[in-house]
Amino acid sequence: MPGGPRNGAGRKAVHIDLIQLEKLFGLQCADEELAAWFGLSPSTIARRRRHAEFAEAIERGRARGRISVRRAQMKLLASGNPTIAVWLGRQLLGQRDVITTEHTGSGGEPIQLAPSNPTSLNSPMRNSSSFKALLARPSLPAEIAQELAKRRLLEFVLQAWPVIEPATDFIPGWHLDAICDHLEAVSNGHLRNLLINIPPRHMKSLAVAVFWPAWEWIRWPERRWLFSSYALSLSIRDSVKCRRLIQSAWYRSRWGDRFQLTGDQNAKERFENNKTGYRLATSVGGAATGEGGDRVIVDDPHNVKEAESDTVRQGVIDWWDQVMSTRLNDPKTGAKVIIMQRIHEGDLSGHVLEQGGYEHLCLPAEYEGNKCSTSIGWSDPRQEHGELLWSARFGRQEIEELQHSMGSYAAAGQLQQRPAPAEGGILKRHWWKFYRERPGKFSEVLQSWD
Repeated sequence: MPGGPRNGAGRKAVHIDLIQLEKLFGLQCADEELAAWFGLSPSTIARRRRHAEFAEAIERGRARGRISVRRAQMKLLASGNPTIAVWLGRQLLGQRDVITTEHTGSGGEPIQLAPSNPTSLNSPMRNSSSFKALLARPSLPAEIAQELAKRRLLEFVLQAWPVIEPATDFIPGWHLDAICDHLEAVSNGHLRNLLINIPPRHMKSLAVAVFWPAWEWIRWPERRWLFSSYALSLSIRDSVKCRRLIQSAWYRSRWGDRFQLTGDQNAKERFENNKTGYRLATSVGGAATGEGGDRVIVDDPHNVKEAESDTVRQGVIDWWDQVMSTRLNDPKTGAKVIIMQRIHEGDLSGHVLEQGGYEHLCLPAEYEGNKCSTSIGWSDPRQEHGELLWSARFGRQEIEELQHSMGSYAAAGQLQQRPAPAEGGILKRHWWKFYRERPGKFSEVLQSWD
């Protein structure tokens, strides 16, 4: 196959079509099968897994493959063929031979599907009348999908995506897994202060401000949310999307018994449920005094156009310190989340990082060798300099176009999350003196070529 020369012996590098790779992984092909298909050795496939674009294609294929396998399982269960369904789950999904007691009934009470002691599906339990009755339930496939969505935020996002974006295909990416894992850690009480820095247009607002609160209300409808952004219109936009998701037929048919939105407080800026939970949308400097929340979230507190205004930036920081940070109902259990692109070294991210106490999930558009790791065990999977964050949507060409249009300073902050001072990081602008007339005498003459 065509390709450029390898480093070293002058052999030609084999080109791997990432679309073909994604489809093959969707079919659950092993490395040996991939190697035979592309004419490579298994060790070469293993090495290329470290490349971000290669790894993302694999993950996209696996995600689609897992969905296909789950659909096949559901069809097999519905058709009365549980043996093959169980085998598929073991071989391709890593499912255990244990039925747990984590399912809940309509009132939230646990449903005992099996004894507390693990029971193998190869045991007599599989032939018992209760297990056969479970498999015979016509609603079982939908119940399985519902349970998966309730347990994992990412699975909820995948299933709810067509409700919010019916005309747009979902594009998976490992950064979405990272965001969802950290938000789950907040939901479960493992993290209390979380800062996420990520480039624009990487699905941050949908994940944090739309899907996350709707997902949390499945199990904790009593929780209260305060959302803010630099513009009220942005906060209202996400509030409307979240309410639309909660009121959708898809959501109500699955979790409509958990809570109901109240009719007397169901506006764009604020809606409540009958379990005392609410979601309030405001803006930086907006009316939040007097309102409390279990989750205090700000999504893009700074307007990029005002990045160079010291007064405006300080106003945002003062608002956060003096107003929003004090709004937690219970400081011991509540959580604060900041998600934003960096716009200046003195922005809100820089401020809270200097203060300390925040878990920092930093996701630059291009990998520069500074690996981000967090306390929940997550680490940036990229290995090589220049590997992209979401190449399926923002490839090399798109990133370069953004860098060109933004300029070096804006790109350093908004794309790479490492804002550089506009006057220079080493040579300061104010050091340079300019003269209308040439001085008569020089103490030293320097020349430099670049």
